[in-house]
Amino acid sequence: MDDHRISKILNNLIWTSVIMLGIWGIYLGILFYVNVLPTENKENQTNQAQKIQDQNPNTEQPKKYPKILTTSPIRGNPKAEITIVEFADFTCPYCAQAQPVLRQIQEIYKNRVKIVWKDFPLTGLRPDAKIMHIAARCAQAQNKFWDYHDLIFAHQNKISKQDYTSFALKLKMNGLEFNKCLDSKEKSDLIDQDIQEGLTLNITSTPEFYINNSRMSGLINVQEFQNMIDLELNK
Repeated sequence: MDDHRISKILNNLIWTSVIMLGIWGIYLGILFYVNVLPTENKENQTNQAQKIQDQNPNTEQPKKYPKILTTSPIRGNPKAEITIVEFADFTCPYCAQAQPVLRQIQEIYKNRVKIVWKDFPLTGLRPDAKIMHIAARCAQAQNKFWDYHDLIFAHQNKISKQDYTSFALKLKMNGLEFNKCLDSKEKSDLIDQDIQEGLTLNITSTPEFYINNSRMSGLINVQEFQNMIDLELNK
């Protein structure tokens, strides 16, 4: 066999080997694409989703709602279907304007609505606000909270220190017990408890309302209350 023929056979073998390697390479590439890449992509997507969740830990946090405590003043039927929780400040003019609206709502819905009071004096704006809340809680100790509450709002712009006792006597309360409670500030913890709850709920102004679990801010008119209440009653 001459050298030329041997060289030709070797060249054919080389090219055959190259072609076979190429075919195997294509085959392995297809296997990798079909079996390996989807798994890696799925893992990458899972890792990316976990990373997003880690960066936003509050996205799935449950909503918070005010608690009705045994010490919370309640006006109306305690077993009413609709609960209106009001965070309010006795020195807030908008809170005073909300009171006739709330009374009208209770007249419309009768025993189906109750009002729950939460103390939220804005002492940063009005340093004397808290003492009014303490006085009302001292009245609560003699079962006169709502009567005292109404008197404070009725005289909101002209209350002096002497008026706290005058209101108590006007409501035929025990003046000595009332003054003792007021001077000791023993009810201060109840107000602080409501304030802390309000801060936890991110409340920064008054009035703030919860109609069952729906939140409304500011001065709400009768129709707006009715719309929300009817929505809750129809659930």
